Amino acid sequence: MKDNIILVVALVIAVVLGIVGVNMIRAGDAPVWQTAVVLGAAFFAAIWFLLGLFKMLGIKSLTDQYTTYDIMVMAVLIAAGGVVKAYWGQVRMILESIMGPYATFIVGPGFYFWAILACYLVRKPLSGTISMVLGGVLEILVGNPFGLPVLAFNFWEGLGPDIAYSAFKLKKYTVPVAILAGLGASYLGVFYSWYYFGFNLTFNTP
Repeated sequence: MKDNIILVVALVIAVVLGIVGVNMIRAGDAPVWQTAVVLGAAFFAAIWFLLGLFKMLGIKSLTDQYTTYDIMVMAVLIAAGGVVKAYWGQVRMILESIMGPYATFIVGPGFYFWAILACYLVRKPLSGTISMVLGGVLEILVGNPFGLPVLAFNFWEGLGPDIAYSAFKLKKYTVPVAILAGLGASYLGVFYSWYYFGFNLTFNTP
């Protein structure tokens, strides 16, 4: 019963602070540090709720590995990455109007970077996926021009680095593995794009 109450409180705090933080961003009249603190606290509560929910569902092999420090680091990355990616989405639209599909080589790393950084700093299972998906929620609230599909893209782009680091049992954090993580984020994102936009993978004309 006590755990259920804690989960509800964490969820309420996450939602309330998230709304306050987004309104602070949109109003533009609050100091950056204040907005960062509010959003960081919101996502700290959100991750706490998510891990608590996993624990209730019996997924303890994942939740027992996360420390309070890990949650704090992820909260900061989610808050910072979510805001940056929202505005980076605007840059993407501009570059794509000029360069077409070649803009992906420039704008893509600006999205994948946050999943790789989460995996590198936290070094726990699914840290990249959790960070990217929750960051995607913030992206949408701040004003990413691509809307709800961002959540699915963030999932795959976060899962790629998680798979790469998990292949080395979360024990190897070298530059080659980071490159492999980036490739994983990129290719899973690209393949999902093909599926989402209905591209014909055989390249046959209808």
